[in-house]
Amino acid sequence: MDAKVWMYLAYLAVSIGLTIWVARALSRNGLVFLQDVFSDSRLAEAVNSLLVVGFYLLNLGYVTVAMKESGPVGDTSQALEQLSMKVGLVLLVLGALHFFNVFALGRYRRGRLRQQATHPPLPPVRMLPPQGGPVPAGPVTSAPGGRPSDPTGHGAGGIRGFTVLFDAGCPLCRSARRWLASRPQLVPLEFVPAGSAEARRRFPGLDHDATLRDLTVVADTGAVYSGDGAWFACLWALAEHRGTAERLARPHLLPLARRVVAAASAVRERIREPGYGDDDDRAECADDSCGWAGVDGPG
Repeated sequence: MDAKVWMYLAYLAVSIGLTIWVARALSRNGLVFLQDVFSDSRLAEAVNSLLVVGFYLLNLGYVTVAMKESGPVGDTSQALEQLSMKVGLVLLVLGALHFFNVFALGRYRRGRLRQQATHPPLPPVRMLPPQGGPVPAGPVTSAPGGRPSDPTGHGAGGIRGFTVLFDAGCPLCRSARRWLASRPQLVPLEFVPAGSAEARRRFPGLDHDATLRDLTVVADTGAVYSGDGAWFACLWALAEHRGTAERLARPHLLPLARRVVAAASAVRERIREPGYGDDDDRAECADDSCGWAGVDGPG
């Protein structure tokens, strides 16, 4: 056999050996990681096996495609140089796939931890006595998407629901209410007009004049979130935006987020319809026409 054949044999032996060694290491250590991500050990083992199979297919496929050497190999020195080049490329591919697996699993794990979070990123401003009412027997689904609510936060000492006291005399607030109600929810949101008779009946300990100035959210645990904390709580309750709420609550982004909330509050004050919040205000806002005096709606 000439030098090229020996080079091919050595290349296949080294490349396949490295692939098997890395795959076993990833399988052994990755299983521990997957068991932490998934609550079901059988599911973790199944996902681990599928990842290992995919890892083998990608790496062995690359080894096979990259094996061919088009130029002549004249002597042992040239064969070793070509061999080192090919093995080095295999190592780079193995490293890239390894870091991609770690990145993908880490991102999925962070998403799972967000869903398992039991409280919004900003603390409440005060506490009220916990609200009464029945506790959902199983996973709660959001009306628009039918997705199950967070199976770990509910029933595990976390918040089971939010009551959002929104300014029904503000067109911007009514639009925000419609948008929140249309999104899949990890924590159910119930909307009650701020300052209404229903809000006063449910939460006699609140300053209801203040709820007309700032968005207020009350958790079933009695935690009260106001202003920017209330906006964060609403975003945190949504399946698609919990990560956004946690990112915006980080120290380097929180001041900017608070300025945006303050600007939105200033706009709300300018466009708010006068007369809402008196003794004769309406407690029901199903048609989003609350605050419109003398007409059935904004049209």
